[in-house]
This record gives sequence, C-alpha cells and structure tokens, in this order.
Amino acid sequence: MDFMKEYQKWLDSDVLTGEEKAELKAIANDPKEIESRFYGPLEFGTAGLRGTNGIKVRIFESLRPTPELSFAVRYYGCQAGINVTASHNPKEYNGYKVYWEDGAQLPPHHASAIAKELEKIDIFTGIQSM
Repeated sequence: MDFMKEYQKWLDSDVLTGEEKAELKAIANDPKEIESRFYGPLEFGTAGLRGTNGIKVRIFESLRPTPELSFAVRYYGCQAGINVTASHNPKEYNGYKVYWEDGAQLPPHHASAIAKELEKIDIFTGIQSM
C-alpha cells in the first residue's frame, strides 16, 4: 500500500469531519507520521482489529471485561463473540476483539479470511450506516 496515496484519499474524503481533516492537515509535512498512520490496513492482533442479517445476538446490558466474553461464548454455545474495546490502549484506539466458539481468540485462518474480506471494502463508500 502506498501510504501517501492512502493519506491523500483520506484527506480528499467527504466523509471526514472538519476536526478529522484538520488533524490530517496538521501532519502534512511529517512523512514519518503519515507513514505510521497509513502504512497498511489494520491487522488482527490479540483477538481483534484495531455491521441486519438474521443472526441471533446476545448483548450485555452494561460494560463487561473481555474475559467475560470468553465465558459467555462458551456458556451460551455461540459460534463467536465480539467485544468492542480499546483493551489496554487509550480509548481513541477503540476497535473490536473476536473470540471463537471455544472462547479463545479467533484462529489465524478465520482472522485471515475476515481480513481478506475487509480489504474488499472501501472505507468511505463501502460502509453503510444507520
């Protein structure tokens, strides 16, 4: 991935807020910072990444720690579980973690399959919002 082309794509996007564009413009003369933010797509690590289709879900009524997801996946016999979390990172790095039916982190072959599908989505035009 050409990080400068990706940076420019974000800068040219009509989806970003003025604040987000200002943040991008603030790093315009810092190629190392641009590279650190746009060198490639996010990858799965420690079970996650930094979407109505008839799938049954169980949603906790309040915040829960990640280990409880592992328990709940097994307790309810789910195929997988997702936890929206920044984990040990600052809240600005919120993302999601995925646990498989055994309550463990997503196996590498499933993570690769998801990552491959995500590569097909244009971050600005391929996402539907409610």
